Amino acid sequence: MKIKEYVEDCHQNAINKGFYDSTERALLAVEGDIDLSYEVYHAEIAKRLMLITGEIGEACEADRKGKYGLEQKDTFEDELADAVIRIFDLCGWMEIDLEKQIKWKMEFNSSREYLHGKSY
Repeated sequence: MKIKEYVEDCHQNAINKGFYDSTERALLAVEGDIDLSYEVYHAEIAKRLMLITGEIGEACEADRKGKYGLEQKDTFEDELADAVIRIFDLCGWMEIDLEKQIKWKMEFNSSREYLHGKSY
C-alpha cells in the first residue's frame, strides 16, 4: 500500500468513527463568516496536532514502563502507530500529498550537513 492510500484510509476511518462530526458542524455553522471560519479551521488543526502530541507522549510513557510488543495494545509500537494514523488522518483532511512531501524532505535532508549543523 502506498502512503497516499494509508492517508485516505486513515482519514475515511476517522470520518466513519465520528471524529469529524463536530468539525463539520462547526464549519457549517460559520459558513459565510470568513474570519470566524478561519479561526475554527485553525482551531481544528491545533486540536488534531495536540492529539498527535498526546500519542507521542503515550509512546514515551510506554517506553518508560518498558512496554514493547507488536500487535499489543498500549505498547511503544502501538502508540507510534496511533501517532502516524493521526498524522495520516490530518493530511487526508487537509489534502496534503504526504508521500510527495516526504520524498522532497528526504532529498532536502540528504544535502544537509552532519547533524544539520547542530550539537544533537
